[in-house]
Amino acid sequence: MQRGRGVYQSLKCKVDHQSSLSMSFANKSIGEVGFAGVCVSNGGTAYVDRVCLTDVVAVVFCNWKRFLYEIRNCTISNMRQMGLKQEKEVLLKLLIIQFNKNQSHGVNIGPNGYGYISGNIIEENGAEGVWCGGNVDLLGNNDIVEGGASRAVLIDNIIRQNGLSGISFDGGFFEVKGNLIHSNWLWGIMVKSRSYTYIQNNEICENKCGGIRIGHNYTAAVFIDGNTIRDHTGPGIYTVNSIHNLFGKVKEENTNGKNIKRSQLQMETA
Repeated sequence: MQRGRGVYQSLKCKVDHQSSLSMSFANKSIGEVGFAGVCVSNGGTAYVDRVCLTDVVAVVFCNWKRFLYEIRNCTISNMRQMGLKQEKEVLLKLLIIQFNKNQSHGVNIGPNGYGYISGNIIEENGAEGVWCGGNVDLLGNNDIVEGGASRAVLIDNIIRQNGLSGISFDGGFFEVKGNLIHSNWLWGIMVKSRSYTYIQNNEICENKCGGIRIGHNYTAAVFIDGNTIRDHTGPGIYTVNSIHNLFGKVKEENTNGKNIKRSQLQMETA
């Protein structure tokens, strides 16, 4: 897609608009406020270069097959939801893009997504700058869903001034290298829900809550090496116990309590 009228084509927009009125979420790209700017699904492919996408719902890539989609040299701003959403085994490359002022996440990878994110500016989005994951069943009992894990590489990006954390990992395999992550309203990087993560040679500074927060991450390892972490109002690195350990302690306490009560009962009846 080339610069110019972009996704807006008058005749096609009219037809697509009429055919999508009965759909709860329009699977159409019609260039009108309230619909997806670009939507690729059901075996489609896309290469998007030098396009400005603004004031629509999102850029959506959704597929059950491992197609490669590439977006470069674009501006994605002021989306009504996320700047870009990608899931279901799509291989997505984001190169030299400016994501700004989107009302939810700047970039959403997952569940079960694959992303290569390099050389982008991701700023002033309403929620996370970049969210990657899908390991947790948020509609159920917060159970771990192995098939929802995502994979992403983030290299040489500027991620700043987002409404929540700069980067949030929620289950999968991730590499974060050579990024500038600063002035976000929560953490620079949030890691949780079984996210195997390599964090190397980044500059993480001036985030409101702190630099890196490792939450309930089960048995997943997090490697932190060669980073500059400075000038936060909270801790540079903050970790909490694995939820498995917490459950183990509760179970142990309950077991000990039952044993104590059983011993007391035996002494009283003796």
